[in-house]
Amino acid sequence: MSVAARPAGSRHRSDCPNGGLEREPCAARLVRLFARGSGRCPRPAQRRTPSSKPDRGAGAGVAGTVATSGAKGPVGHRPGDQSPLRKPRGPPGARLDGVSGWPGTSGGRCCPGPSIPRIIPKPARLLKKLQAKVDAVAVGHPHQPLRLMFEDEARFGRMSDPIRCWAPPGCRPEVPTHRVREYTHVFGSVSPQDGELISLILPHADTAAMSLYLAEVARRHPREHILMFMDRAGWHQAKSLVVPENITVDWLPPYSPQCNPQELVWREVRRQPFGNHDYDSMGRVETALEGRLRQLESSPAQIQSLTGFDWIVNVRLNAK
Repeated sequence: MSVAARPAGSRHRSDCPNGGLEREPCAARLVRLFARGSGRCPRPAQRRTPSSKPDRGAGAGVAGTVATSGAKGPVGHRPGDQSPLRKPRGPPGARLDGVSGWPGTSGGRCCPGPSIPRIIPKPARLLKKLQAKVDAVAVGHPHQPLRLMFEDEARFGRMSDPIRCWAPPGCRPEVPTHRVREYTHVFGSVSPQDGELISLILPHADTAAMSLYLAEVARRHPREHILMFMDRAGWHQAKSLVVPENITVDWLPPYSPQCNPQELVWREVRRQPFGNHDYDSMGRVETALEGRLRQLESSPAQIQSLTGFDWIVNVRLNAK
């Protein structure tokens, strides 16, 4: 019985593993579908060499895109130049071979599966430079104890989101919520070494409010020098910002809220008393907010447990 011949490079049921019962790999199928109609996976020729550049002299055509007179071959190629003018492109996720510039290995007929990019977070620069920054400030103020603090602002208002809560089995709890855009702002800073929290409720978050808050922090610690880390908000870098003499301002790494332990304090405040609670006026919002902040300020052990990261509490505050 005669068997019809197949074009070189074409796929057949007998070429597949297990007699074609197994599915074709995704990457190989992409290459095959990309070359549909040709009968085989196309392979462009080798890359161009500097010697094969189009002639820019007379008769070279427009920008070297037309073959010279008397040349045989398709338009866009020079005699002896086997590569197209445009770089070949393979299917998405394919690796370019160093020799042929086409996906695959040395055989050139198959390519590896599409690679999944791995997102590797870069280490925060503050973790490496914190001790050096503390030592530099301590050397400049040898006669004052050094205090390390982290500052941030948060906005609280009548608009709240539902959170998890206990409910009887088979019952979906219902909580009231408001969609009223009325807010107030809280400035806060925490000292993870001893669990001290300093907070101030202000109607706006701007340069004037920031200057007022820094003055309050300096008033509470007149005999200490404070190294305060904060983000690069506009009112933190304003030229009109008034920074007291016993406060040194430094910056957190950009886009790194995880390096600011004050964020954990805001998380506790949003859970209680604002979780699953609604307030019919801003006066009640500020009353509840003030009560919660007073409770946290009087619980240094809780604040120290929330914000006592190892890379903060292990820092030596006094230079030797």
